[in-house]
Amino acid sequence: MANVIIDIEIVIDTQSVLNTYGRTPGTWDHPTGIAHSYGYMVAQSDYVRSGQATGDLAIKAIEGDAIRWRSLSLSGNANQSAVIYAITKFSGDTVTDDIKATVSSPKTPIPNVKDGHVVLPPSFVVKQQDAFYLGANIARSGTENYKVGFYITEQDRDGNTNVKGYYEWDPAIYVA
Repeated sequence: MANVIIDIEIVIDTQSVLNTYGRTPGTWDHPTGIAHSYGYMVAQSDYVRSGQATGDLAIKAIEGDAIRWRSLSLSGNANQSAVIYAITKFSGDTVTDDIKATVSSPKTPIPNVKDGHVVLPPSFVVKQQDAFYLGANIARSGTENYKVGFYITEQDRDGNTNVKGYYEWDPAIYVA
């Protein structure tokens, strides 16, 4: 079996997190733990052990695979954003090598819109857009329970972006 990239998309219900934990927003080095019901993690089905589309995603991988974690808010990071800043082991085996932050600029098709409708047959413009993820390679077998640290930002009426709080919760990686 060839080694693969396992993409994990993390969607955070930022408004509910702020409504529930807004008075205890944590700090970057001591984030507030949140209930697993506020984050939804999705990966390619072939690599999911359990918990697809929940806050309890457990993925399965083999040595040599790569994992990329990306995040966004339910608003698509428009008014509020959810930005992962740390993936840290808290129990079990260490199965990944060093986790690194990466900014890339992939080309993304943007559909043409006319009179409020997507033009069909498909017509689009390809634009370069910045993308951010945390990534690591699977280095050894075992089970690693890790914490996902993220912060929430929000734009104010003047267009300034402000950090509203730091939060975390804990999924797992299983390596055969």
